[in-house]
Amino acid sequence: MKVESFFVIAVLLCLTSIACTSDTGTASYYSEHYTPSACFGFADKGTDIASVNDDLWDDSQACGRRYQIICNTLVINEGGTNSCYQVREGELFKVVTVVDHCGDCNGTTMNLSKQVFQYMAPLDAVNIPISYERI
Repeated sequence: MKVESFFVIAVLLCLTSIACTSDTGTASYYSEHYTPSACFGFADKGTDIASVNDDLWDDSQACGRRYQIICNTLVINEGGTNSCYQVREGELFKVVTVVDHCGDCNGTTMNLSKQVFQYMAPLDAVNIPISYERI
């Protein structure tokens, strides 16, 4: 009985978690010159922003879309380490708005603002594994 209860609780938690219901990819960051952008020209959209690759760009329909992202601590890098900061209670994710298109994004899924990237990992990590979900 205890095993079945644990399993049911685990499934319910997973169904409501970004880590279980989201897509995975990689992220890098780009310079602090965030304007002009492909979506909003010279309008300043703050720093919780992202530039997305061709797959997410959707022929410019991605402009303004919001994604909940988290540095995926379950992925281990080639060296057997993970660059993500430890997830802090109550600070599990960041929500970013798509403001630009980065083509192949140098092989990543999205480029985050430097501020968002640094919230999740040190800048010297360069690329981090992420889980993301459109909200």
